[in-house]
Amino acid sequence: MSLHRDAIWHPETFRHQLEKLITTDSARSQVSRCLLGDQLTTILDEGATVFGFSSLYRLLDDGNLDFSELKLFNDNNLLNFSDKQLRARLNENQKLYRQIEDSVERYSGQLENVLTEFSAKFIQEHFVDNDDWRELDFSVYLNEKAQNSEQKLVLENITAENGEVWQRSQKHQ
Repeated sequence: MSLHRDAIWHPETFRHQLEKLITTDSARSQVSRCLLGDQLTTILDEGATVFGFSSLYRLLDDGNLDFSELKLFNDNNLLNFSDKQLRARLNENQKLYRQIEDSVERYSGQLENVLTEFSAKFIQEHFVDNDDWRELDFSVYLNEKAQNSEQKLVLENITAENGEVWQRSQKHQ
């Protein structure tokens, strides 16, 4: 079997054929092209076969961008980004999906200790009770991470009976 760049089984040839499935007038065409480029890069980097395109083919063929087959979270905001922003957003999405998937597989009973950027309530609801973490939109994760990065507790004062409170200078804190 010839894997020369122009050969039928070469990933680049498959990419050109899959590109024909992308409707140019669709608002999703930019997203589809970006996903196709990323999939080609992954296949070439990993030395994988053209069958690595199968999940993307199914997405392009039926016109429904269901990202879970590509190990991504659905992201309803993708259409609002430029090419460069789109690629960064997809990379961030993929990184988070893989991190969560790995954590769920390895540490299912300890997710609160492993997925520290998410609240215990969020983990309980989406990983334990409903097990719907794959179906959540990427923005849900980003919002949850943002909420948990805010400082929630503020120390207003310290009161001590029969004791001394020593306040350290700012440079020692």
